[in-house]
Amino acid sequence: MKNKVMIFKGQNSTEALEYEINSAIAKANKGGWKVVSAKTECVPFGERSDPRSCHEAWHLYFVTTIIFEKEV
Repeated sequence: MKNKVMIFKGQNSTEALEYEINSAIAKANKGGWKVVSAKTECVPFGERSDPRSCHEAWHLYFVTTIIFEKEV
């Protein structure tokens, strides 16, 4: 078995990231690769504060890691 890892990164919106991921998966599937694991993490970055409320993240970064497997 062969393995391949793809990592996708985005900021504040998942719309463009979702399209990029779906396109990559479709292309990999045509080449005989199958998804065996996928994980998305969201990481807040920066800080803006409002004296009347709590601190909020200024940006959200999304990172998706996909592991593919292919029989040789």
